[in-house]
Amino acid sequence: MNNMQRWLMTMLIAVGLPAWALLPPLAQSVREMEAILEDPRLYDLLGSGETIEQILRTPEGYLVLTRRYAVRVELEYSSQRKIGPAEFELYFSDLIPLDMRVCPYSLVVLRRVMVHVTQMM
Repeated sequence: MNNMQRWLMTMLIAVGLPAWALLPPLAQSVREMEAILEDPRLYDLLGSGETIEQILRTPEGYLVLTRRYAVRVELEYSSQRKIGPAEFELYFSDLIPLDMRVCPYSLVVLRRVMVHVTQMM
């Protein structure tokens, strides 16, 4: 390989690096959910007596559901200036009480929660 070919190859690799910097969507969402579950603020909000029933993706981040409460978790992404996974900050809402008399898995409840959460924004 001559110098011109090496230079061209180096430039092609350097230009392509930003595309390689991001994780695939599944890997990024797993990283985000792990960050939420490992954050002590979630434990402080819910306490040890709650069981997480579902985690739903929303346009702003995630909605964590237990039988009695919902917690909105907003994600704020930092500008990506280096190679690696996308960096982000988590912002937790206050607890949103849910009606315990309704099955937490029903679509009706999920619709009500989403409407309730959207109205609070």
